[in-house]
Amino acid sequence: LVNAPPSLDPAEVVCLAETYLTAFQVLHFGQRGTARYKNTSLKGKSVLIVGAMSNNLGKAMIDLATNANAAVIYATAKKKHWKTLAALGAIPLDQEESEWITRLEESMDLVLATNGANREDVSTLHMKALRPKAGHLIVCGHRVADTDIPVGEWKERKPMQLSWPKQNSSTQWLHYTHGYDVFDQWDTKLDVCQADLKHLLQLLAEGAIKPYVLDRIPLTKVPKAQEVLDSKRLAGHLVCEPWLKSKRRAVGL
Repeated sequence: LVNAPPSLDPAEVVCLAETYLTAFQVLHFGQRGTARYKNTSLKGKSVLIVGAMSNNLGKAMIDLATNANAAVIYATAKKKHWKTLAALGAIPLDQEESEWITRLEESMDLVLATNGANREDVSTLHMKALRPKAGHLIVCGHRVADTDIPVGEWKERKPMQLSWPKQNSSTQWLHYTHGYDVFDQWDTKLDVCQADLKHLLQLLAEGAIKPYVLDRIPLTKVPKAQEVLDSKRLAGHLVCEPWLKSKRRAVGL
């Protein structure tokens, strides 16, 4: 258990344990000890977020990368979201990788795939954006779409089966490609997760991060909320407050 200061909004606190913890841990991949908690922990680092508006994870990544003083944050999304991304502090990019890969090739320290329900798939061009022998591509969650190949399977298949431009470069890229699941982290690295969550609570208390709670719903509305989440992307978190009395719903539940 991690104690949360009573002054914090419980609805915002619950957004930290999955969404913001995922964002924090992938952004600080490979960083150990207290260095990851400094506000300069990403100083000089370049970050590319694939599918930044496909779920709440993209905003969390931008919030935390900005707080850690990342040198530059790029984010892919539909053009209708570009103003929002710019307001958050990211440089918006087209969903079509060929529009920007010549500019970003071999320059990214981190390429992070949010793996939202309506996300863009990771391609070899995203991998070409990685800084040689230094950058890392991290796919969040479990990938289940028909055309997807989970990271574990990528590493088990022969390079030629993956259709990379060059066989020798495919082996190199796979070495710097990783899968991430926050629930696995809680199971296997409990102490690290607790320490990271305490840090996130501190950032929340300081106002450095601000999860967006779209709506609060009673327990009776959870089934309907799940139907809505399965059918479309919502620009914020839905938080269940079990004993909440009925009120006008932001998402029409």
